[in-house]
Order: sequence, then structure tokens, then C-alpha cells
Amino acid sequence: ERLAMTLNNLALSYCAQGKHKDSDPLYQRALSIDQSSGKSGRLNLAEDFSNIATHYRKQGLSSQAEPLYQKALQIWQEELGDSSAEVAGCLNNLGVLYCEQHKCHEAIDLYKRALSIKGSIYGSKSKEYAASLVNLAAAYCSLNRCDEADPLFEEGIRTLEYTVDPVHEELLDALESYVVHLEKVGKSEQAMAIQHNVEKFRARRK
Repeated sequence: ERLAMTLNNLALSYCAQGKHKDSDPLYQRALSIDQSSGKSGRLNLAEDFSNIATHYRKQGLSSQAEPLYQKALQIWQEELGDSSAEVAGCLNNLGVLYCEQHKCHEAIDLYKRALSIKGSIYGSKSKEYAASLVNLAAAYCSLNRCDEADPLFEEGIRTLEYTVDPVHEELLDALESYVVHLEKVGKSEQAMAIQHNVEKFRARRK
């Protein structure tokens, strides 16, 4: 179990650097170990499925990612119930996947379910809640429901700015989504100013 966890962590590190070819065999080794552990390793197996799904999603392999997210979600629901942090995270990730497939109308319900769970676990002023709030706003923006998106962006980004470092990847991604929204509603000057800050912070992050 410890070996599988270490393999997963190393694979996640490679994924974060975009070294997907290096991470793939590590994920598969971890998966093989956890599959052999029987019922006692089901939660670890769900984590494997989720990590590999995100690994595929980041490479644009959405058709391979979705069934793995669904497998992870099923295990977490069976083992932990419908209101766990793991279930909320998986719902959020499925929403991201659907939006990347231009199916944001299907993602909205997933984000709302994730928000309900995260709100009850972490509170509405948490970074976990804020991240899903921004995702929901981006989904509304993609569907040209800009009036609904605007207050969600503002609340989510304000919370992230309060709870994470300025160079945190989640905040920078949220700001970039907000830039797209601002451009769409004709607030180009504000969008340019925010984009300038994002580029400055990304340079700092490097």
C-alpha cells in the first residue's frame, strides 16, 4: 500500500510538470498493486482511477478519462456515501471534463452538487468551495449566461485571493477564466489589467 501511494505521488509530480510519459507507467504500477489488495484497497483504487483520469484529461484523452472518473465516483459513493469530500472532488472533475468537451450544460448540475457538499464540509469561505464556484461561473459564461456568471466569479476569486498565495495555480487559472468572461461582456480594459497580473505572477511562479 505504501509503495502504491509513493508511486502515485511520484506520478502526480511528473504530471504537474507535464511529463505524462514518465507518469503513465507509475500510475499503472500503483493501479496493479491496489487492484490486487481486494476490498480493503477499494478507496485506494478509487484514488488511482481519479488520478489516472485527470492524467488522461490533461492530455486531451477525454474518452479514456470519463469512465475512470465514473468508476472512482461509484466506489466513493458506495464506501463513503454521497456527501464526502472525495465525491465532491470527483463531481467537480467530471464537470471540468464535460466543459472541455463543450458540454457545459451537463457540467452545471455536477458543479452545483459539488458546491452543496463542499459548502457543508468546508464552508462557503473555503478555497475548495471557491474553486468550484469559479468553475460554475465559467460554465455559465461558456453558455452566454453572463449575468449569472459575474457574481460567482467575483465571489470565488475574492475567496481564493484571501485563502491562497498569489502565484497559486488555482487562482491564476480562475483569473484567466475571469478574463475570458470580461472580454465577452466588453470590459476589455479590466481584462487586460488582470491578464497582465496573471502573466506577472506566472513568471514569478516559474
